[in-house]
Amino acid sequence: METTFFDPTLFQLSSAQWWALAPYLWLCFGVFISTIFAGYRGGRPLGRIIATIIFGTFSYFQATHLGEVPQTLFASSLEIDSTTRIVAALVSFFALITANFAGASDKQEEHSEWLPLLMISVLGASLLPAARDFVSFFVYLETFAICGYIMTSLDTGRHQSLEAALKYLMMGAFASALLLMGATLLYGMTGSFDFEKISLVIKQSAESEKHFFMLAGALVVSALMFKVALVPFHMWSPDVYQGGPTGVAAFLAAATKLSIFSASAILLSKTSIGSLESIQFILFGLASLSIVIGSILAIAQTHLKRMLAYSGVVNAGYAAMALASGPQSTGSMLTNLAIYGAVLIALFALIDNFALHIKKSRHSDLDFVELGKASQISHPIILAIFSIGIFSLAGIPPLPGFFGKYLMLKDIWASGFYLGVYIMLIGTLLGLAYYLRVFVPIYMATQDTIESTKRVRSEFNIMTISAVLAVVFAVMMLSGLNRFPMWIQIGEVLLR
Repeated sequence: METTFFDPTLFQLSSAQWWALAPYLWLCFGVFISTIFAGYRGGRPLGRIIATIIFGTFSYFQATHLGEVPQTLFASSLEIDSTTRIVAALVSFFALITANFAGASDKQEEHSEWLPLLMISVLGASLLPAARDFVSFFVYLETFAICGYIMTSLDTGRHQSLEAALKYLMMGAFASALLLMGATLLYGMTGSFDFEKISLVIKQSAESEKHFFMLAGALVVSALMFKVALVPFHMWSPDVYQGGPTGVAAFLAAATKLSIFSASAILLSKTSIGSLESIQFILFGLASLSIVIGSILAIAQTHLKRMLAYSGVVNAGYAAMALASGPQSTGSMLTNLAIYGAVLIALFALIDNFALHIKKSRHSDLDFVELGKASQISHPIILAIFSIGIFSLAGIPPLPGFFGKYLMLKDIWASGFYLGVYIMLIGTLLGLAYYLRVFVPIYMATQDTIESTKRVRSEFNIMTISAVLAVVFAVMMLSGLNRFPMWIQIGEVLLR
């Protein structure tokens, strides 16, 4: 940016700009309240109430103001438009659900810091798609990521949690270094961190100069693909899914992909880096590797969370394929990621519920034999919700996951990216192999009599409600993201 950031005129906002900024200020107020909550070591019930009020209000405001005129703030470093509002509403909704079913390990006292960390994380993830220069982009990305590292390690009574957090931190720091290198190289070539100015220079540059932009773009893309766990940058993902607290893993798995992929689509489009053929080839290659290798590794897993981690690598590959095909696939990509995130959170809530049924500690992973035991004492409705979630991830019609994938395939095909469509179809067929084998221990296991304790029944209600909320939201997404405000308005009418 040519204008000095601390120029006082930058902070002279109009009423429309203040109105656009108001939800984020509300979230900042939530951070303040939750910090006091953490200072007094507040319990989980109070934390759930605070999270529901703050996140629910934030999601409601963003969802009901999608049609407003985009607002540019702080000398074009921040632009709040419909895409930003959609991502903010979804990320906050994911946080609301996970905050209501996540809990402490059985072996230790709960850390109250989870709530301010979650709110700061939502703030960073919500603002990331609004960034319009690399300085603000990096700040929002790291705000989101650093909170994720700490939240992953909060279950200090389990060494798996600490190990997962350390791996996540090391991989994340390396990815951040790559992003800084790419942004610095772009600044050296263009003299600006601003997306629009970088785009102008790239469009006017000679063919011989584009090699430097390709190198810088490759560094930026690689860094972002690290964050969403594409092959071969996926090493940290299974450990975070399996070792981190269940609610944290569910939120990070859903929110990270949604926020970073939407921000990546904006960055590649606004800077014109996405128009470079080499960048499209890199995205296509990483997406193809993620779909094929992720599917093969998922088939080899015997634990449920690790299998879902590798299926997450595959779904990241689908989104990267849409990213490579061009900006016309952004809407369907966001729709699919929203459905995927909601369904995944529902499955994680039920996995925690199953673990308690067989008297395992919170946040434990289940192998397929243990899943069979848990299914014998679970209510048929719970098994039905779990089955719907698995079938939806597999893309079985007429469930939400099928329509999410169909919309992406349609847009990618329309863009002329035919090979990408074929690879995605192969990945979907491979997905049947590891998704459907989950039902073998559920419906073919021997009867097991395990008595459920009173404590399990009390936790069962909260997890079930969270799972049902997530599945209902995924069904709402059948008609696309533009239906979200309509459902809010229907809810208003019913409440009157």
